[in-house]
Amino acid sequence: MLAFLKNYLFQAYVISFVLVVYAFGLTRWTTGLFFLVCFLVQYGYLSATANVFLNNRIEQGETLILKKSETSSITIMPSPHPERYTIVNVDFSKMSFQKRQQAFKKLSEFVSRQDTPVILYGDWGETPWSRNFKSFMHQTGLQVKNKIKLFSCDYLFNPLAVPTFYVLAFANVGVDDIDIVAPKEKGCAFAVSKLKIR
Repeated sequence: MLAFLKNYLFQAYVISFVLVVYAFGLTRWTTGLFFLVCFLVQYGYLSATANVFLNNRIEQGETLILKKSETSSITIMPSPHPERYTIVNVDFSKMSFQKRQQAFKKLSEFVSRQDTPVILYGDWGETPWSRNFKSFMHQTGLQVKNKIKLFSCDYLFNPLAVPTFYVLAFANVGVDDIDIVAPKEKGCAFAVSKLKIR
């Protein structure tokens, strides 16, 4: 149950902010201070593993557009410069918790075997502050590069969605923008990422 609630930590963060403003507006100082502490603790926890409001950008570099792959849960994508970096698209959204654990482990082994830097992106099926995700980032040294995006299969913006789409890379990669594309007929909305690579 606690793991399920941790998925909605970002929404709890936003609610804490609203409650802080509301309590201080009513001059309920003690209540306001309590929610302010909750707000700051949640922000610290979120920002330790994920970017909350800003993309990690770099000033100069080659532009790269990443789109969703429809083939499997882990797909090595064609790279314009395979000698410089490897691109991998993931879709763990329909996997069970145990299958995701195995997929994170295999992906960690794959990243450690690569001679070139790896760029991973897609729907991870969980948030960066989950145990699986944090352990994966610690083992590989990869960082979350994009801000939180709240969208779901049917909606371009869904404030109740669990934020699971992320771009992971090393320091030489920055995210310029992420566009959420409307679903086609029976498909799902998906993200198109615009990156810069040094």
